[in-house]
Amino acid sequence: MLKNILRKNTPLPDPTSVLISGHGTGRISESYKAIRTNIMHLLKDSESKTILVTSPYANAGKTTTTANLAITFAQLGKKVLMIDADMRRPSLHRLFSVVSDQGLSNVLTGSDYATAIMPTKYENLFILPAGCVPKNPSELLLTPCFSKLLAKLSAEYDTIFIDAPPVDAVTDSVIISQKVTGTILVIRQNHTEKEALLRTINMLNSVNANLLGYVLNAVDYNKFSYRYGHYYGNYSDKYSSYYADSSEESSEK
Repeated sequence: MLKNILRKNTPLPDPTSVLISGHGTGRISESYKAIRTNIMHLLKDSESKTILVTSPYANAGKTTTTANLAITFAQLGKKVLMIDADMRRPSLHRLFSVVSDQGLSNVLTGSDYATAIMPTKYENLFILPAGCVPKNPSELLLTPCFSKLLAKLSAEYDTIFIDAPPVDAVTDSVIISQKVTGTILVIRQNHTEKEALLRTINMLNSVNANLLGYVLNAVDYNKFSYRYGHYYGNYSDKYSSYYADSSEESSEK
């Protein structure tokens, strides 16, 4: 299974600060490149390379992981697209300083995807934002329009990364996992409960999702040991408020 170790510093006011540079060579950049190598090996025989990135809970770092993996693939000269499928609480567009008033939700309700996709400052890297917050994201993902959209985009892009809501929150990621080449789970040290991870894996397995593996995130290298026995620790913050303020956030855009 795909495994790697990443570390996050304290979040900075500028959301773009969590992105690796175009030619970064530091520890974090090298970790993402190692994950890239594993993904390429796992999908070497796949014609379509659409990759879902999700997590059991919020705040595991799935969106940052999506963005940085996409950057590393674009560095190889591949034409890469990121799709923000977290239509309830989109954030991928903020990392790349683009607007999200047109995006996936609009395309799934009739808009032209070509006008919704935008370039980023990174060569070969493009983004399809989430778009306007819809009333029925799960239903939109279940329509034939979403499957057809992925088929069209797969013909135009070498690799597609999809950032989607946490599995324990809503059914969106489980739906998407059935339509992509593979799924990556992002888990956070001392944050993700073992039970939640197992529940997420079972949900994905129940729909025959191709689970490529895991990214272990926010590791404290000063305390890290390969013999740690209490990795999951005690996680007391529950997930019920994840989407509580999504409507207020969307109104501020």
